[in-house]
Amino acid sequence: YRREYALYTLQDRAIPSLADGMKSAARRVIWTARDGAKWKTASLAGATMPIHPHGAPEGTIDSVTGPFINNVPLFEPLATFGTILKPTAFGAARYTSVKLSKFTKEAILVDLDIIPMKPNYDDTLTEPSHFLPLIPVVLLNGQSGIAVGFAADILPRDLDDIITSQLQHLTGKPVVEYLPYSYPINQRATAKVFDKKTGKPRFTFSGSFTRVGVQKINITSLPYETYYEDYITYLNDLIDDGSIIDYDDDCKGCINFMVKFDRAYLASASDEQLIKLLALRKSKVENMNVIHFNGARLVSTDYIDVIATFTDWRLGWYVKRYERLLELCRAQIQRYVDVIT
Repeated sequence: YRREYALYTLQDRAIPSLADGMKSAARRVIWTARDGAKWKTASLAGATMPIHPHGAPEGTIDSVTGPFINNVPLFEPLATFGTILKPTAFGAARYTSVKLSKFTKEAILVDLDIIPMKPNYDDTLTEPSHFLPLIPVVLLNGQSGIAVGFAADILPRDLDDIITSQLQHLTGKPVVEYLPYSYPINQRATAKVFDKKTGKPRFTFSGSFTRVGVQKINITSLPYETYYEDYITYLNDLIDDGSIIDYDDDCKGCINFMVKFDRAYLASASDEQLIKLLALRKSKVENMNVIHFNGARLVSTDYIDVIATFTDWRLGWYVKRYERLLELCRAQIQRYVDVIT
């Protein structure tokens, strides 16, 4: 039973699919909302329950909708879905509404008539095994998950970069590996090294600041996944230990801290010392574990391999598209033959 549960968690709940970049809960809410109508979040979560054997997936709807945690949200938010300062400050599901985003309609919900289907958990309905998106969605918004013995921690990439890489592969050119990029904070990783312990790639993100006069530093951005409320706590700790004198919080829709230092210290401190003191540099190890296209095994991969394998795999589905068109054409011809007869 332990082995069965471990495999179930790995394949169905924790690790995203290479095929459509989703875990099962996200796929199910999108499938339920495929009509494109406006849904109350609580209603959509409830409507998904017949194919979702776990708790109501309001949290999943929030996580794929939040405009400040996704490069390209899969749902269009129609109420409170966080702010730049509090990205996960979602409104209660009974008060928020969503509808499919333009991206989801045009890049994910294509070829719906040829997507592979499977029975739901109690064999009363069917649900998609995966969608057939035009791009490797697993690279787009960044996501993480922990299963038994495995974990995934995939960083976000820019949509234009992903498309450019696919076109490079399709035209036989060397694929450029673009560094991770977070659209909500307009920040790209600045370096890539390989972690000595794990051998996984480690990316560095940096906030930004400017010196103001002889005693102040103006912080205008924080590193990726450094959150406003946590940073307030950090600055208060710096005041307590005497590292800084004080700070002004002018964050209203953006990051804007004015930090006051001892004049003598600031005159002698290098930019690198200030970056370390103010925690304006952060590194993240990327663990790109995904579920294979067949849904039966886990694959540890990287950006360039995902671009190549996904693009080739997706191109193969155009054969199935033409086979489907041929099937429909034959059926239409047969109807005409019947009429003639």
